[in-house]
Amino acid sequence: MAASDKEECYVLRLSDPSAAERVRAVLRQREAVQAPTDPDAEIDLRFEVTNPRQGIFKIGGDCYAVELQDLPTVVECFKTYDDVNLVKCLDIGQVLMVHEKGAPATKEVQSRDGLTPPFYNARERLFRKLPSVNAAKVRHTEEDVLAIAAGGAPAGVEYIDVEEEYVVDEHGNGSWQQLQLHQRTA
Repeated sequence: MAASDKEECYVLRLSDPSAAERVRAVLRQREAVQAPTDPDAEIDLRFEVTNPRQGIFKIGGDCYAVELQDLPTVVECFKTYDDVNLVKCLDIGQVLMVHEKGAPATKEVQSRDGLTPPFYNARERLFRKLPSVNAAKVRHTEEDVLAIAAGGAPAGVEYIDVEEEYVVDEHGNGSWQQLQLHQRTA
């Protein structure tokens, strides 16, 4: 495969059912004829220079607002050469959302839904919200952990490390006896 023969795969989601049917018809016609014969069968997708996530999708003479959104998960794309065996060709992480005619783009970067019905509203249902953390508390805890790792004690804390040994006397009675006492303070 030459460098110019790079495979591309798109997920195109159309809000308008009539536009979706027109796209299907154009793709079937191209598959059968190999070249568009009807000017209404022209499909064009262009993105804005100022915002590469928004653009215009044209089919025939109709224009629709389109935006590029990130999917909640990665979707695998497969193809077949013999209608029996599938070969994975790409991972898809984004979707092209084509809005209804005359409707403005929503300017959302992330799609809240996945591609299948179980992934409806997936971002809110499946993914945990990030906890709000006090940065000063994290910094203080990190300093305490580093002090303990260095063999000391956190600020304002004193701990005593006692080394003991189990000793058995001549009568067979055993007890723990202190060997050394190590005291550490901040």
